[in-house]
Amino acid sequence: MLQVSKRFEDLKKELMPDKRQGVFNLEILAGVIEGVAEQRFEKTIYDFANENNIALKANFITPQKRYLMSARAFMKAGPSQDSDNVSELKYGDEVEIYDSAGDFARAKSTHDGYFGWLDARDIVHSLNKPTHQVKVLRAHVYSEPRVNAMQIFELSYAVKLAVKEIEGDWAKVIYAKNSEGFVRKSILGGIGDVLEPGATSIIEFAHKFLESPYTWGGVTAWGLDCSGFSQTVFAAHGISLPRDANQQSELGKEISLESVQAADLLFFDGHVVIAIDNSSFIHANANGIRVTTDNFNSVYGQWLKKRFIIAKRIL
Repeated sequence: MLQVSKRFEDLKKELMPDKRQGVFNLEILAGVIEGVAEQRFEKTIYDFANENNIALKANFITPQKRYLMSARAFMKAGPSQDSDNVSELKYGDEVEIYDSAGDFARAKSTHDGYFGWLDARDIVHSLNKPTHQVKVLRAHVYSEPRVNAMQIFELSYAVKLAVKEIEGDWAKVIYAKNSEGFVRKSILGGIGDVLEPGATSIIEFAHKFLESPYTWGGVTAWGLDCSGFSQTVFAAHGISLPRDANQQSELGKEISLESVQAADLLFFDGHVVIAIDNSSFIHANANGIRVTTDNFNSVYGQWLKKRFIIAKRIL
Protein backbone atom coordinates (compact mmCIF):
# COMPACT_ATOMS: atom_id res chain seq x y z
CA MET A 1 0.00 0.00 0.00
CA LEU A 2 2.93 2.36 0.66
CA GLN A 3 4.07 1.95 -2.95
CA VAL A 4 0.54 2.63 -4.21
CA SER A 5 0.33 5.73 -2.04
CA LYS A 6 3.67 6.96 -3.39
CA ARG A 7 2.54 6.40 -7.00
CA PHE A 8 -0.70 8.24 -6.24
CA GLU A 9 1.18 11.22 -4.81
CA ASP A 10 3.34 11.30 -7.92
CA LEU A 11 0.22 11.18 -10.10
CA LYS A 12 -1.33 14.05 -8.17
CA LYS A 13 1.76 16.19 -8.74
CA GLU A 14 1.67 15.34 -12.44
CA LEU A 15 -2.02 16.15 -12.84
CA MET A 16 -2.07 19.21 -10.59
CA PRO A 17 1.42 20.77 -10.33
CA ASP A 18 -0.10 24.10 -9.23
CA LYS A 19 -2.90 23.80 -6.66
CA ARG A 20 -4.02 27.34 -7.49
CA GLN A 21 -5.19 26.11 -10.88
CA GLY A 22 -7.63 23.36 -10.03
CA VAL A 23 -9.63 21.22 -7.61
CA PHE A 24 -7.90 17.96 -6.80
CA ASN A 25 -8.51 17.07 -3.17
CA LEU A 26 -8.12 13.29 -3.30
CA GLU A 27 -6.42 11.07 -0.75
CA ILE A 28 -6.01 7.35 -0.15
CA LEU A 29 -7.64 6.65 3.19
CA ALA A 30 -7.83 3.09 4.54
CA GLY A 31 -7.26 1.70 1.07
CA VAL A 32 -9.90 3.87 -0.61
CA ILE A 33 -9.47 6.92 -2.86
CA GLU A 34 -11.76 9.56 -1.38
CA GLY A 35 -12.37 13.27 -1.77
CA VAL A 36 -13.36 15.66 -4.56
CA ALA A 37 -11.77 16.53 -7.89
CA GLU A 38 -12.74 18.05 -11.21
CA GLN A 39 -14.55 15.90 -13.77
CA ARG A 40 -11.60 16.12 -16.16
CA PHE A 41 -9.56 13.88 -13.84
CA GLU A 42 -12.15 11.11 -13.51
CA LYS A 43 -10.88 8.70 -16.19
CA THR A 44 -7.26 8.95 -15.06
CA ILE A 45 -8.15 8.30 -11.43
CA TYR A 46 -10.54 5.49 -12.41
CA ASP A 47 -7.76 3.84 -14.42
CA PHE A 48 -5.31 4.23 -11.51
CA ALA A 49 -7.78 2.62 -9.10
CA ASN A 50 -8.35 -0.31 -11.48
CA GLU A 51 -4.65 -0.85 -12.15
CA ASN A 52 -3.84 -0.84 -8.44
CA ASN A 53 -6.91 -2.79 -7.30
CA ILE A 54 -8.02 -0.02 -4.98
CA ALA A 55 -11.55 1.19 -4.21
CA LEU A 56 -12.74 4.56 -5.54
CA LYS A 57 -15.32 6.67 -3.68
CA ALA A 58 -14.39 10.11 -5.01
CA ASN A 59 -16.79 12.82 -6.06
CA PHE A 60 -15.96 14.23 -9.50
CA ILE A 61 -17.56 17.62 -9.95
CA THR A 62 -18.62 19.51 -13.06
CA PRO A 63 -18.50 23.30 -12.71
CA GLN A 64 -21.50 25.59 -13.07
CA LYS A 65 -21.16 28.98 -14.76
CA ARG A 66 -21.98 32.00 -12.59
CA TYR A 67 -21.27 35.75 -12.49
CA LEU A 68 -20.12 38.17 -9.83
CA MET A 69 -22.99 40.42 -8.79
CA SER A 70 -21.22 42.70 -6.31
CA ALA A 71 -18.97 45.62 -7.25
CA ARG A 72 -15.89 43.75 -6.06
CA ALA A 73 -15.31 40.58 -4.08
CA PHE A 74 -12.19 38.92 -2.74
CA MET A 75 -11.51 35.29 -3.48
CA LYS A 76 -10.47 33.60 -0.25
CA ALA A 77 -7.95 30.86 0.47
CA GLY A 78 -10.62 28.96 2.40
CA PRO A 79 -14.40 28.99 2.90
CA SER A 80 -14.62 31.76 5.52
CA GLN A 81 -14.46 35.53 5.78
CA ASP A 82 -11.45 35.18 8.09
CA SER A 83 -9.45 33.33 5.44
CA ASP A 84 -6.68 35.17 3.57
CA ASN A 85 -7.43 37.03 0.34
CA VAL A 86 -5.91 35.35 -2.71
CA SER A 87 -7.41 37.40 -5.55
CA GLU A 88 -10.25 39.74 -6.44
CA LEU A 89 -13.12 39.72 -8.92
CA LYS A 90 -15.06 42.65 -10.38
CA TYR A 91 -18.71 43.06 -11.20
CA GLY A 92 -19.74 40.83 -14.11
CA ASP A 93 -16.67 38.59 -13.99
CA GLU A 94 -17.47 35.05 -15.05
CA VAL A 95 -16.66 32.20 -12.70
CA GLU A 96 -17.10 28.46 -12.60
CA ILE A 97 -18.47 27.06 -9.34
CA TYR A 98 -17.22 23.63 -8.26
CA ASP A 99 -18.52 22.93 -4.78
CA SER A 100 -19.58 24.68 -1.60
CA ALA A 101 -18.92 24.81 2.13
CA GLY A 102 -21.37 26.71 4.27
CA ASP A 103 -21.97 30.16 2.77
CA PHE A 104 -18.97 29.87 0.43
CA ALA A 105 -18.52 28.44 -3.03
CA ARG A 106 -15.25 27.25 -4.53
CA ALA A 107 -14.83 29.15 -7.78
CA LYS A 108 -12.48 29.48 -10.72
CA SER A 109 -12.08 32.84 -12.43
CA THR A 110 -12.44 32.06 -16.12
CA HIS A 111 -10.22 34.96 -17.23
CA ASP A 112 -7.07 33.67 -15.49
CA GLY A 113 -7.97 30.19 -14.23
CA TYR A 114 -7.37 31.13 -10.60
CA PHE A 115 -9.20 29.26 -7.83
CA GLY A 116 -10.52 30.57 -4.53
CA TRP A 117 -13.59 30.69 -2.30
CA LEU A 118 -16.34 33.28 -2.81
CA ASP A 119 -19.23 34.29 -0.61
CA ALA A 120 -22.14 32.64 -2.42
CA ARG A 121 -24.23 35.78 -1.90
CA ASP A 122 -21.96 37.62 -4.33
CA ILE A 123 -22.72 35.38 -7.32
CA VAL A 124 -25.74 34.93 -9.58
CA HIS A 125 -26.78 32.67 -12.45
CA SER A 126 -27.00 35.47 -15.01
CA LEU A 127 -26.72 39.21 -15.57
CA ASN A 128 -28.09 41.53 -18.21
CA LYS A 129 -26.08 41.29 -21.43
CA PRO A 130 -23.47 44.07 -21.36
CA THR A 131 -23.25 46.69 -24.10
CA HIS A 132 -20.36 48.85 -22.91
CA GLN A 133 -17.36 48.68 -20.63
CA VAL A 134 -15.79 51.17 -18.22
CA LYS A 135 -12.69 52.91 -19.59
CA VAL A 136 -11.58 54.81 -16.46
CA LEU A 137 -9.84 53.35 -13.43
CA ARG A 138 -12.58 54.13 -10.91
CA ALA A 139 -16.13 55.41 -11.21
CA HIS A 140 -19.57 55.25 -9.60
CA VAL A 141 -23.13 54.54 -10.55
CA TYR A 142 -25.36 57.40 -9.33
CA SER A 143 -28.96 57.22 -8.18
CA GLU A 144 -29.85 60.11 -10.50
CA PRO A 145 -28.22 61.71 -13.57
CA ARG A 146 -26.28 64.35 -11.63
CA VAL A 147 -22.84 64.26 -10.03
CA ASN A 148 -24.12 65.32 -6.59
CA ALA A 149 -26.59 62.43 -6.46
CA MET A 150 -26.04 59.41 -4.21
CA GLN A 151 -23.26 57.06 -5.31
CA ILE A 152 -24.83 53.62 -5.26
CA PHE A 153 -22.30 51.27 -6.89
CA GLU A 154 -18.53 51.24 -7.46
CA LEU A 155 -17.05 50.59 -10.89
CA SER A 156 -13.57 49.49 -11.92
CA TYR A 157 -11.63 49.56 -15.18
CA ALA A 158 -13.00 47.19 -17.86
CA VAL A 159 -16.19 46.36 -15.92
CA LYS A 160 -18.94 45.58 -18.42
CA LEU A 161 -22.36 47.22 -18.07
CA ALA A 162 -25.75 46.95 -19.73
CA VAL A 163 -26.79 50.40 -20.95
CA LYS A 164 -30.55 50.84 -21.12
CA GLU A 165 -30.59 54.29 -22.71
CA ILE A 166 -28.40 57.35 -23.25
CA GLU A 167 -29.67 60.88 -22.88
CA GLY A 168 -27.27 63.77 -23.19
CA ASP A 169 -24.15 63.22 -21.08
CA TRP A 170 -25.70 60.42 -19.02
CA ALA A 171 -26.36 56.73 -19.57
CA LYS A 172 -28.91 54.71 -17.62
CA VAL A 173 -27.38 51.34 -16.74
CA ILE A 174 -28.70 48.08 -15.34
CA TYR A 175 -26.50 46.33 -12.79
CA ALA A 176 -26.66 43.61 -10.15
CA LYS A 177 -30.19 42.19 -9.75
CA ASN A 178 -31.83 44.48 -12.31
CA SER A 179 -31.01 47.61 -10.30
CA GLU A 180 -30.79 50.83 -12.32
CA GLY A 181 -28.61 53.89 -12.02
CA PHE A 182 -26.72 56.46 -14.03
CA VAL A 183 -23.15 56.93 -15.21
CA ARG A 184 -21.51 59.66 -17.22
CA LYS A 185 -21.42 58.63 -20.87
CA SER A 186 -17.77 59.73 -21.05
CA ILE A 187 -16.59 56.82 -18.86
CA LEU A 188 -17.91 54.18 -21.28
CA GLY A 189 -16.15 52.45 -24.14
CA GLY A 190 -16.89 49.55 -26.43
CA ILE A 191 -16.98 45.92 -25.29
CA GLY A 192 -13.57 44.35 -25.73
CA ASP A 193 -11.73 47.63 -26.33
CA VAL A 194 -8.03 47.34 -25.47
CA LEU A 195 -5.10 49.74 -25.61
CA GLU A 196 -2.36 49.41 -28.21
CA PRO A 197 0.07 46.84 -26.75
CA GLY A 198 3.27 48.85 -26.81
CA ALA A 199 5.83 49.77 -24.15
CA THR A 200 4.92 53.47 -24.18
CA SER A 201 1.23 52.80 -23.63
CA ILE A 202 1.93 50.25 -20.89
CA ILE A 203 4.06 52.70 -18.93
CA GLU A 204 1.61 55.57 -19.43
CA PHE A 205 -1.30 53.43 -18.30
CA ALA A 206 0.64 52.10 -15.31
CA HIS A 207 1.28 55.68 -14.15
CA LYS A 208 -2.47 56.29 -13.95
CA PHE A 209 -2.47 53.97 -10.92
CA LEU A 210 0.04 56.05 -8.94
CA GLU A 211 -1.01 56.43 -5.29
CA SER A 212 -3.63 53.67 -5.59
CA PRO A 213 -3.56 51.80 -2.27
CA TYR A 214 -1.72 48.52 -1.85
CA THR A 215 -4.19 45.74 -1.04
CA TRP A 216 -3.17 42.10 -0.80
CA GLY A 217 -5.11 40.13 -3.42
CA GLY A 218 -6.47 43.27 -5.13
CA VAL A 219 -6.63 43.77 -8.89
CA THR A 220 -8.34 47.17 -9.25
CA ALA A 221 -7.43 50.80 -8.66
CA TRP A 222 -9.49 50.65 -5.46
CA GLY A 223 -6.59 48.57 -4.11
CA LEU A 224 -4.18 46.08 -5.65
CA ASP A 225 -1.04 44.06 -5.00
CA CYS A 226 2.12 43.76 -7.08
CA SER A 227 1.04 40.95 -9.38
CA GLY A 228 -2.53 42.25 -9.53
CA PHE A 229 -1.04 45.52 -10.78
CA SER A 230 1.04 43.93 -13.54
CA GLN A 231 -1.83 41.62 -14.52
CA THR A 232 -4.30 44.52 -14.76
CA VAL A 233 -1.96 46.81 -16.69
CA PHE A 234 -1.14 44.16 -19.28
CA ALA A 235 -4.76 42.98 -19.51
CA ALA A 236 -5.77 46.51 -20.52
CA HIS A 237 -3.53 45.98 -23.56
CA GLY A 238 -5.01 42.61 -24.46
CA ILE A 239 -2.16 40.63 -22.88
CA SER A 240 -3.20 37.94 -20.40
CA LEU A 241 -0.95 37.23 -17.43
CA PRO A 242 -1.61 34.66 -14.70
CA ARG A 243 -2.51 35.91 -11.25
CA ASP A 244 0.60 35.46 -9.10
CA ALA A 245 4.13 36.77 -9.54
CA ASN A 246 5.83 33.38 -9.69
CA GLN A 247 3.32 32.27 -12.35
CA GLN A 248 4.00 35.43 -14.36
CA SER A 249 7.75 34.84 -14.14
CA GLU A 250 7.35 31.69 -16.24
CA LEU A 251 6.20 33.71 -19.27
CA GLY A 252 8.11 35.76 -21.80
CA LYS A 253 11.76 35.87 -22.82
CA GLU A 254 14.43 35.94 -20.15
CA ILE A 255 16.73 38.98 -20.34
CA SER A 256 19.62 40.28 -18.27
CA LEU A 257 19.06 43.04 -15.75
CA GLU A 258 21.46 45.22 -17.76
CA SER A 259 19.36 44.94 -20.92
CA VAL A 260 16.01 45.78 -19.29
CA GLN A 261 13.74 48.14 -21.25
CA ALA A 262 10.42 49.85 -20.61
CA ALA A 263 7.51 47.44 -19.91
CA ASP A 264 9.74 44.49 -19.03
CA LEU A 265 8.78 42.64 -15.87
CA LEU A 266 11.35 42.27 -13.10
CA PHE A 267 10.88 39.58 -10.49
CA PHE A 268 12.26 39.58 -6.98
CA ASP A 269 11.70 37.35 -3.98
CA GLY A 270 7.90 37.53 -3.66
CA HIS A 271 7.56 40.66 -5.80
CA VAL A 272 7.15 41.89 -9.39
CA VAL A 273 7.61 45.37 -10.88
CA ILE A 274 7.15 46.95 -14.31
CA ALA A 275 10.33 48.53 -15.64
CA ILE A 276 10.16 52.19 -16.71
CA ASP A 277 13.73 52.05 -18.00
CA ASN A 278 16.98 50.29 -17.09
CA SER A 279 17.10 51.65 -13.54
CA SER A 280 13.58 52.75 -12.53
CA PHE A 281 10.28 50.93 -12.17
CA ILE A 282 6.67 51.25 -11.09
CA HIS A 283 4.93 48.83 -8.76
CA ALA A 284 2.28 48.25 -6.12
CA ASN A 285 4.32 47.70 -3.00
CA ALA A 286 3.85 46.97 0.67
CA ASN A 287 6.79 49.25 1.49
CA GLY A 288 4.92 52.39 0.41
CA ILE A 289 1.45 50.80 0.84
CA ARG A 290 0.52 52.18 -2.58
CA VAL A 291 1.58 52.26 -6.23
CA THR A 292 4.85 54.18 -6.51
CA THR A 293 7.82 54.68 -8.81
CA ASP A 294 11.24 53.70 -7.47
CA ASN A 295 14.77 53.18 -8.75
CA PHE A 296 17.73 51.00 -7.94
CA ASN A 297 19.75 53.94 -6.61
CA SER A 298 17.47 54.44 -3.61
CA VAL A 299 17.95 52.62 -0.31
CA TYR A 300 14.82 50.59 -0.97
CA GLY A 301 15.84 49.94 -4.58
CA GLN A 302 19.23 48.62 -3.48
CA TRP A 303 17.55 46.38 -0.90
CA LEU A 304 15.17 45.06 -3.56
CA LYS A 305 17.93 44.52 -6.13
CA LYS A 306 19.68 42.09 -3.78
CA ARG A 307 16.55 39.93 -4.03
CA PHE A 308 16.43 39.94 -7.84
CA ILE A 309 15.45 36.62 -9.43
CA ILE A 310 14.75 37.10 -13.15
CA ALA A 311 13.72 39.67 -15.77
CA LYS A 312 11.24 38.84 -18.52
CA ARG A 313 10.24 40.58 -21.75
CA ILE A 314 6.55 40.00 -22.41
CA LEU A 315 6.03 42.21 -25.48
